[in-house]
Amino acid sequence: MLLGFISVLISVLIPVATVVLLIVGLIISRKFAFTGGFYFFLLLIISELYQFIMKTGGIGIRMVDYFQEHGPPMGMTMGEFVVWTSFIPRVLELIAFTFLVVGLFKLWKTSASKTKEMSH
Repeated sequence: MLLGFISVLISVLIPVATVVLLIVGLIISRKFAFTGGFYFFLLLIISELYQFIMKTGGIGIRMVDYFQEHGPPMGMTMGEFVVWTSFIPRVLELIAFTFLVVGLFKLWKTSASKTKEMSH
């Protein structure tokens, strides 16, 4: 009984803590005008919310029920459709990390150029 309660509590607290930490990162990136970090955290929040809604919101179950009655779009099989929808968060994360890397590179490049100017 206690173990079940703890597992439910952990399964709720981890996604909430993740979103809270991502929001804090978003606010800090905005405060320091780091646009790469801002878009990184924004896209990760969207990815987390998408995953949370698809798992717990019942939307995923309703989509599967709908497509069992009417068939998946573009002539896909149900398995192909499920795989394609599971790629959405991964693509968002890939784009987010791309924004972060590009932003950090620009930050490093401007920092290096300022250091060169100060040494001359």
